[in-house]
Amino acid sequence: MLTSVKHYSDVTTDLERITAYVDPEVKKGLEEWAKKEQRSLSNLAAVLLTNAYRNYEKQQSQNHENSQ
Repeated sequence: MLTSVKHYSDVTTDLERITAYVDPEVKKGLEEWAKKEQRSLSNLAAVLLTNAYRNYEKQQSQNHENSQ
């Protein structure tokens, strides 16, 4: 019995693409980290950036509350 496999390119997404340049040593370290977590480098970068942005938002919100 054959099953239908949806190819990655067929999947629609609302995500935006970001390109970044990093030091080769940083890239190597991130690749090792991603491998340990069974993630792609792209996915690890997305998770790290999302977490950093959410922490930034939280800090900005707290700073705004403290200034009032």
